[in-house]
Amino acid sequence: MDARLYLAKPFELASPSEVVKVRLRKGEYQVVLRESPFEPENPEGGRRGRIEGPHGTLTVRRVTWDGNQRAAIHSGEMEGELRAGDDVVAKVDPSVRRHNGAYHTVSHLLTSIARELWRADFLGKLALADFGGFLTLFGQAGRAAGWQEVAAALERYIGADIPVLIYSLPRGEALERCGRFFESVVPNSVAEWRVVQFEGTSFLPIPCGGVHVPNLTAVRGIEITGSRGSGDNLVLQYKCDYVPAS
Repeated sequence: MDARLYLAKPFELASPSEVVKVRLRKGEYQVVLRESPFEPENPEGGRRGRIEGPHGTLTVRRVTWDGNQRAAIHSGEMEGELRAGDDVVAKVDPSVRRHNGAYHTVSHLLTSIARELWRADFLGKLALADFGGFLTLFGQAGRAAGWQEVAAALERYIGADIPVLIYSLPRGEALERCGRFFESVVPNSVAEWRVVQFEGTSFLPIPCGGVHVPNLTAVRGIEITGSRGSGDNLVLQYKCDYVPAS
């Protein structure tokens, strides 16, 4: 139902759309759009953006993905009224998009560095908090001291002019280029994979449906602030910031 524009146009912050459904649930308005530039995978809380219509505006606080409806649910406070069929403009808060894009991009960078240093295939998963990011490296608990190697290798990439490429690959080619260990992660029904790659590096492309920055020059202050074991996994805590648009 909902075309996720951020997949095809990851750097677009505003888009015209149409309201498909509006409901009030537990004191919070929920709106489904025909297509949306909002990405549903970011942390809750904070002003995410606005959906502006002819009769009212929704201040978006939270966006979740409803797999049954195949739609993003935009939740928040309503001024006035939005109605099904209204033509609206959905506007993502630029600071939120850049913040999340920076953290998401750095999670791929750290995972790529670790995979290359340790010559191992494993998955990484990002969780965001108000005070930083937590990157889980699956199956790597035995390398708890190895984060210092990653931190040392990271130095050459901080502020480097390295474009972040986002493109699609057929499933078979993606498995060959990204690594066959991703086969259990991406459903068989996905015939074309969206991947992220750091241009001019030896890092393999990584399947990802999130938002990113267009170049590593858009990220500053990257620092690994700690590590800990979590079962079979290694969790790196890090922080970074985006370079404000000029």
